[in-house]
Amino acid sequence: MPRIARALLTLLLVVALPAPPAEALHPRFEELTGDELVRAVGRLAAYGQAPLSYGELWAALEETDADPSNPDNVILFYSGRSHPKWDKVSDALNPGNFTPHSWNREHVWPRSKGFRDTSDLAHNDLHHIRATDAWCNEQRGNLDFDEGGERLPICQAHLSATSFEPRDAVKGDVARMMFYMDVRYHGQRGLVDLRLVDEVDTRGTRLGRLCTLLRWHAADPVDDVERRRHERIVAIQGNRNPFIDRPQLAERIYGDRCP
Repeated sequence: MPRIARALLTLLLVVALPAPPAEALHPRFEELTGDELVRAVGRLAAYGQAPLSYGELWAALEETDADPSNPDNVILFYSGRSHPKWDKVSDALNPGNFTPHSWNREHVWPRSKGFRDTSDLAHNDLHHIRATDAWCNEQRGNLDFDEGGERLPICQAHLSATSFEPRDAVKGDVARMMFYMDVRYHGQRGLVDLRLVDEVDTRGTRLGRLCTLLRWHAADPVDDVERRRHERIVAIQGNRNPFIDRPQLAERIYGDRCP
């Protein structure tokens, strides 16, 4: 049986067989600080991860981002629209051919900022990949996250020359995905070294703005929609986002960098 098919069957067991909580894996978590804490959270984020192929993301997103009111649709991340699963468009097509009416795979941490190779573990990590309006995906590109800019009604977002601001309902979701990527892919064991910084117009493997993301994390706390998607990811990919399980970790890790 293909890996995704096996994983989707596992979804039936999520409620009955929940993954162990962070406390069970790291009983001394609260005693750690600084780089020691970051490394521990990174190990927790890596625990149990099963690599996916780029092609497997289509079926995975149809499950993780499914519309609970219409199983034939997915909820598109930036706009919030419910859209038919079948109407998707390959990321490899000319972006100019995209329309606002199709969806594709959005890498919330942009591919160009650390992992262009489609076989890279970070490239296919479901914790930061969302079903998104293809046109909105194109508009965002590899911009940093920040507030302000021209309003894009289709995307329920604001866009400037250097930043992208998503709608309020998913700002915390964006922040927790970015925190996860920062600690999960921190240069350990040959992995790409991704870094959140409090800057815009970033280069290399850096992404901003950290302090804006920390504010979004506080203003838009984890809700049941985010928890439900998280459990579906765990059933497919195996590992957890510690910042969804334990939101207080964000302040402990990043708080002193954002006065």
